[in-house]
Formats: sequence, C-alpha cells, structure tokens
Amino acid sequence: MKVVVFTEFPRLGPFNKRVFCSMLDIENVTIIGVIFNPRPKRTLYEMYRVSLRRKRGSAMIVMAIQRLTKRIKRRGKDNSVRIKDLPCCGELPVERVSSLKRLTPEANLLITQADLAVFIGYHQIVKADFINRFKYGVLSYHFGDLRKYRGQPPLFYEILNGERKAGTVVQLITEDLDGGYIVSERSIPLHKRDTLITASRRVDELTWDMMAEALRRVMTPGFVALKPEELGRIYSIPKFGQWLLFHLKVIFRHLLYSREK
Repeated sequence: MKVVVFTEFPRLGPFNKRVFCSMLDIENVTIIGVIFNPRPKRTLYEMYRVSLRRKRGSAMIVMAIQRLTKRIKRRGKDNSVRIKDLPCCGELPVERVSSLKRLTPEANLLITQADLAVFIGYHQIVKADFINRFKYGVLSYHFGDLRKYRGQPPLFYEILNGERKAGTVVQLITEDLDGGYIVSERSIPLHKRDTLITASRRVDELTWDMMAEALRRVMTPGFVALKPEELGRIYSIPKFGQWLLFHLKVIFRHLLYSREK
C-alpha cells in the first residue's frame, strides 16, 4: 500500500514524530511522500470579526491566551524534527502547497499514486472529491469520543464535565466533521487532579501507535470500519466564562484531592 502523509507543520513534534516513525516499518506499506500544507494565518482582528459574527466574542480572549502561550513555549527547548532528518527519510519527497485546490504537479502526482492518505498534525476540513481520490480513504486522529465529543479543543470539555475517561480514535474521515468511520479506538483514563497538560501527556503516551494499528487493519481483507450509531455534539473554542470555570474546577479538584495518590 502506498501512503502519502499530509501535515500543516514543517517540523514534527514528539507525538507526531512517533506516529510517523511507527508507520515506517509496517510490512507492505510504503510512504511515498509528504505534502506540507500550512493553515492560512489569521490576524487576531480577523478572528475577532468571525467570533462576533458567531456571537462568541469572548472566545477571542481564550484564543489570544492560547496564542501567547504557544509563543512562550516556542522559546523553550525545541524537540521537533524535520521529516527529512528522520532515519531513512532523507530522500523522501516533501512538497509544499498553499492549498489543496492549488497543488503543485509533484504533489498532485503523489496523490494520484497513493492508495491512502494519512493526516498527521493536519486539521483542515476536506471535501468528498479529495477523499475519493484515495482507494482506501483518509486516516486521521480525533482526540475525543465521536459519540460525545466532536470538534475542539482536545480534552478540555471532558475535564470540564468531570469525565473519568477520554476517547481517542483513528477514523476514516468523511465530509461530516469528526463523523467518520472508526478504525481504531481507545479509552484513556482521566484522573481527578488532571490538568490539560497532564491529561495530554497521558493520551500522547497511550495513543501514538494507533495510526500504525489502523493502517494494518485497513489492509486486512474483510475489515469493515465502524460507523457510530450516533454522533456527539460539535464543540468549539470555549468562551471566556467556560475557560475560567475550567481552571477554577481544576484548582478546586487539586485542593479537594490533594491527599490522594
């Protein structure tokens, strides 16, 4: 099976690196190239106008905080790596495109040759005509139970709502947002004193091999992916009040369960 990988970033962080490397040694799977399609950047003003139209103006405060946090993190130790610097990937074609509607000839050739596409750190919505270009479809992670939590941000609403577990799936995507066919699925425990950081680290550690697992299943004769009987609510960036409530709950739980191991 020939696989083409899509990503929004020129470098892979620790989790995405493990996901990518886990696919390199799968029997009968060949990664024929990577298509780098960065998400169009919006200014805070542009995002503010969109938020106002959707009557979610306070979500802008949260987005501004997230952007500031990312900038601070970038100043720390960089554990990311270029794909071409990975073992056996020095000659792997990496094509940059500005849009899936404006493919370079080289990127279009990779898509034509591929049997399946894999999204790693790629969060842009695609249409059916793109998905249908691949014999086996498009595999992508979703960090949430499709039956309850669709959309974003990962783990935020599960922790806010006091869930004891968080779902993670690798799905064959459809045009429905986070409404695809489940190929691999795991349930990750959430602890009473979890923050987004501690929960995210646990999820990363317990799910990085799911994409390789999904690839093997897709290639298995007779395998049929699971279509959920019902789909959950679509969540989006929280409003400031939800963001504040989340952190108050996290602090309260830390104090309440401080003596528990």
